[in-house]
Amino acid sequence: MGRNDWAIAAEVKPLGSAHPVPGEDSVEEFTNAGASSFIPCALAAIGMRLATAAGAGVAGIVLSGKAMSGLVYLLLIVLACYALRRSRWRWVTALVALIPLSVFQAAVLSADTFCNAVAILFVALVLSLQEARVRSLWRLIGLAVAAFLLIAAKPTYLLLVPLLLLVPNRAIGLRSLHRNFAKIGLLGLLGVWLLFSMSRVGSIADAIRFQVPNADRIDRARQLEFLLANPAEMFAVVVRTFVRFGDSWLPGSLAMFGTNIVTLPQPLLLMIAIAIALAAFYGARRNPGSGTVYVACAIVTVCAVIGTLYLTFTPVGAPVAHGVQGRYWIPLLLPAAAGAAMLIFARLVMKPALAWGMVGGSALVALIASFATWCWVLF
Repeated sequence: MGRNDWAIAAEVKPLGSAHPVPGEDSVEEFTNAGASSFIPCALAAIGMRLATAAGAGVAGIVLSGKAMSGLVYLLLIVLACYALRRSRWRWVTALVALIPLSVFQAAVLSADTFCNAVAILFVALVLSLQEARVRSLWRLIGLAVAAFLLIAAKPTYLLLVPLLLLVPNRAIGLRSLHRNFAKIGLLGLLGVWLLFSMSRVGSIADAIRFQVPNADRIDRARQLEFLLANPAEMFAVVVRTFVRFGDSWLPGSLAMFGTNIVTLPQPLLLMIAIAIALAAFYGARRNPGSGTVYVACAIVTVCAVIGTLYLTFTPVGAPVAHGVQGRYWIPLLLPAAAGAAMLIFARLVMKPALAWGMVGGSALVALIASFATWCWVLF
């Protein structure tokens, strides 16, 4: 659908064996990547630099960057599951990390690879600390680091940071006054870090005009003036965007391979959605207060993503936001599923062997089917 990757494959393939010439490199602008800090791409860049030093060709350099980025994703997910090793939440965490789109995003050069992994790690650490009976220093340190990295990856996901307030006092293990200072101090540092991170990233609002139709009508300042003059319109835009594009977000967040518009068949998509729901109920204990915070953070972040794209990617006064994709919801799947399960008075009982089979089997079947679907579509 609108992609010419494979139509020009024979023409492009020889370029993979080409070798960069020392001293003849140049800086190229990648507009969308400019909206993120350098941190999500740093390790992939290191992998590419190492491959360049080893004398690899262009294909080898790109593959090295992807491999390094994918290894970082794997490491962060392993840490998330290790933090939950004694918790039933580990099943839904592992499943969210292994759905086809998560794996696909971990295999490409994109800030999303790092962002998805850090978001899953952050929420996993909050879940683990909520169940901790005593202070866990390494989890607390990991949670603070994950919060900083999440903001650096994509500032929009700052709206998941309020989950820090769900960490119980017993997990912090300090005196009451010290606990309050610690929480306020951390939130203050995160606020400063957010301002610094946003000051260091580029605005895509101006450069994006080279990528979309009606680009001359995209103006962030005028769009903001329009919303301020019509306060109810922002709510209306979010609702209309849900109605217009919502049916594409479920496959777009669970079973679509990036922007190539290759999607798993509907029965497999349904299987993944059911497996995530079952794994969430298996891990949940009824906790309406915490569940409300998890779901609220996910919903508010969805609205923030829509609002951001409305300001930077959509013509002034348009009825819906343009450019909203299901892949943006991967960092929100875990808090949304966990929060929804906490709100409902139900809990699933399974033997560990059945949990292994359900979660592992669902992920394995989905990934095998993804490979088969990908090959069938392309070849």
